[in-house]
Amino acid sequence: MDTLGKRLKAARKEAGLTQTAAARAVGMTQATLSGLENDGSVGSTYTSALAHLYRVSSLWLASGKGPMRPEGLPPEQGNVSKDYVRGATTFEESDPLQDDEVVIPCLSLKLSAGTGRLEWEIDPNGKPNRYRKEWVQRRNLSANQLVTLHVAGDSMSPGLPDGCLVTIDKSATHIRNGKRHAIDYMGEFFIKRLFREPDGSIVMRSDNPDKTRHPDWVIAHDRLDALRILGSIVHVQLDTDD
Repeated sequence: MDTLGKRLKAARKEAGLTQTAAARAVGMTQATLSGLENDGSVGSTYTSALAHLYRVSSLWLASGKGPMRPEGLPPEQGNVSKDYVRGATTFEESDPLQDDEVVIPCLSLKLSAGTGRLEWEIDPNGKPNRYRKEWVQRRNLSANQLVTLHVAGDSMSPGLPDGCLVTIDKSATHIRNGKRHAIDYMGEFFIKRLFREPDGSIVMRSDNPDKTRHPDWVIAHDRLDALRILGSIVHVQLDTDD
């Protein structure tokens, strides 16, 4: 198999996946995968992800060197369904919305001059996100209450690293003890874990273990009017080399 396209097609067929299922599993469009399989490119940033999905060697898939499947690597991913891939997927904005998908807008926050509170607005640089209706229903969520936005800073690392994309349920405005919340505190936006204390105060805690840079904040009971729960985190998307 002397071309990337031939190796991609052979590995996909051996894995028992359709182009549509494979493309969705790694966050690309079916048209892009079809183009790769037809040797429309000599390389792709998706090669490593496809190799993991197909259970083949990344080196073999990218270059044809070495064995197709290293010794000891099982031919299937036992915990991944071949027939249905759940969750979020990337897409081209021009791609038509599928019947089983919903679009979640990417928003940012601005300080309202009238109320002095943070308000949602469409992020001009953000791209909408797509989720399967089945996922939304299974989580007992309402699509029109979901928004996505980018995280800035490392205070919630490693779970929410700088630049990752989080989906927030705006209807979840009550404190769930110990859970991650999107909050407006004194006109500033934060994502923190919130803990109720016996004296009625609220502790805002970062996940970053460096407590010199990210110490706990205590909001006294008589200052809670400055705290507003904007929603809870229901999904996280991030790039990883793992």
